[in-house]
Amino acid sequence: MPTANSIITPQTPITGKAKLTAANTNYDVPTNAVQVLAGQASGARITRVQAIAAATTVASDCQLYGYDGVNYRHIKAVQIGAQTISAGNTALITPVDFGFNDSNPLILGANEQLMAAVSVAQTSVHVRAEGAAY
Repeated sequence: MPTANSIITPQTPITGKAKLTAANTNYDVPTNAVQVLAGQASGARITRVQAIAAATTVASDCQLYGYDGVNYRHIKAVQIGAQTISAGNTALITPVDFGFNDSNPLILGANEQLMAAVSVAQTSVHVRAEGAAY
């Protein structure tokens, strides 16, 4: 247990990823959320979360949740645009950023997992998170 007035800083860099395919339309208790990042014993400070099409996709939203093993906490959703990917693809595929950074981190509590889902079934949307564990 930290002592009063002592600073607690992130200790270990962490990253996580997930492949999203199944549709989730229940934002209270998501039925098709996939783990992006395992829970950390003392919590985590997440500074980047991005989603990117890894195959042809249709427009939908990509959702983030905190999950403590019992309850889901809807954190944020961002729009994912339609993307066509084919053999010899030369189109720029830009990741969608959730807006977290060093000045605006996502804080996860002790053992809280980071989960993600999409609102429309997709062939493949990848979500990647990075930050540090406390």
